[in-house]
Amino acid sequence: MSSRNPRFLFLNVYDVFALGPRYMASLLREKGYDVHFLNFKLMLARPTSLKEYPAMKKKLREQYGYFIVQNFMRKKYFLPSDNAYTEKEVKLCTEHVKNINPDFICMSVQSANLHICRFLTTTIKEIFPEVQVVWGGIVPTYQPEESLGYADIACRGEGEYPLLELATAPTRTDIKNLWFRTSRDRIVRNAVRPQIENLDKLPFPQYGRDEMFIEDDRLADLFEESPQMRNDHVYIQTSRGCAYQCSYCHNSYLKKKVYPGASHFRQRSVDNVIKQIEFYREEYDLQHVLFTDEIFIKNESWIEEFARKYHHINLPFGGYCHPAMTNEKMLRMLQDIGMDQVAMGVQSGSERMLKEVYHRYFGVAPIKEMIKIFDRLQFNYVRYDLIVNNPFEHDEDYKKTLELLLSINHTFDLALFDLELFPFTELSEMEIPAFTLNPRERESWIILFLMTTIQGFPPSLLRKMAHSKFLKNHPELLRFIGFLFRNDDVLPPYFDSYEPYRVSWKTAIKNLYRYFFPRPS
Repeated sequence: MSSRNPRFLFLNVYDVFALGPRYMASLLREKGYDVHFLNFKLMLARPTSLKEYPAMKKKLREQYGYFIVQNFMRKKYFLPSDNAYTEKEVKLCTEHVKNINPDFICMSVQSANLHICRFLTTTIKEIFPEVQVVWGGIVPTYQPEESLGYADIACRGEGEYPLLELATAPTRTDIKNLWFRTSRDRIVRNAVRPQIENLDKLPFPQYGRDEMFIEDDRLADLFEESPQMRNDHVYIQTSRGCAYQCSYCHNSYLKKKVYPGASHFRQRSVDNVIKQIEFYREEYDLQHVLFTDEIFIKNESWIEEFARKYHHINLPFGGYCHPAMTNEKMLRMLQDIGMDQVAMGVQSGSERMLKEVYHRYFGVAPIKEMIKIFDRLQFNYVRYDLIVNNPFEHDEDYKKTLELLLSINHTFDLALFDLELFPFTELSEMEIPAFTLNPRERESWIILFLMTTIQGFPPSLLRKMAHSKFLKNHPELLRFIGFLFRNDDVLPPYFDSYEPYRVSWKTAIKNLYRYFFPRPS
């Protein structure tokens, strides 16, 4: 370790949002430390054709290990990305490390980027053995010892203050939340400290300061090249943690395994959130606000205060609501001050699935009530999230989900995600049954769900299609019908004006032409 103050490089792998690292970096900068950011590859949503899908899925399973598939009418998208890195980009990464000459390289390691983080860490350590690599994020929180097979230091839980203590005393090995590999055979295992209760004490995450990108075989300042890109990546989090314990989410595991007995959910003050928005509007010319909380609309008294104090901001915003925590009064207050986009996790219309499998014990009733509220309020954009391609789900469960979607009387969109059994979740520890529906039947249900978003498409016709064994085993026919009115081959950007899909013969003829004469990709 050099005699100067330690220098930090945050290496973000397929995660330009990187809220956790940005919070840590801002705290270190506030205390006078030299901090740099390197974003290794963007998380790009690129469409994969159905023909290419099986081979791409196999390839990404080897490359990432874990990922999520989002389903559209004729395309599928892989998250975090199918944006493969190249040898040149790896070389650019190591060259940048050499130029920055950091003492610590910090990486946020999640299930979906674990394989690549392992590769990059090994590559960097071979060239720069003196650099200390710190892993934080989900993986080292649950598997610190395994993480130290690659990294020098593993952070369990929140990293802001442990990293600050490390910066203050780089040779210390008694820092809570941090595990250290001090030799080949010795690991120092420190206890987990309490979670940060007063989140207002943390400085705001920053964007574009000493920050570079590796993408398209080049090292560039993409925020400088495209300020709109920076604007689109500014997310605001008003709280940490979640009050619920859904089986597919790592939050339930976190509460039981890392912070047993502690109140996992913590919320920032309204004044602190408003101050952050004002700072971003001044600093980055912020044009819209996207709240990335697990659940944004959840505390009525907080929302009332926020609605009073947000009026002068005059920026549109969006965020997640929760069927069991959000009410109509809260939504009306937020709509009055500029909320034009709202999303809600539904996951399934089946009571059995919600309660027995997903551990969403509130069931279907509050979801139906929230749908009625959205019918009355008519937001510009409403999106519902569903989990599909689930081995726990039977034909009857899919039918109930279809009926729930057919009950909606407002324009809406769907985000349909394949179930991914991520580690460190309760669901991953369950006994996984065999699929009762074949792939063609499951694909047909996905298409039927997407067709419910087409305004003017007769619900009675969709029900007949759902009962047709022939159509259920020939999803390509359903897909062709749906494509005539819902051509979603190209994803709209965030906060673009939303044009709902409608039954229109003019649209059908246009899409029919595109079907037989597709544009070059």
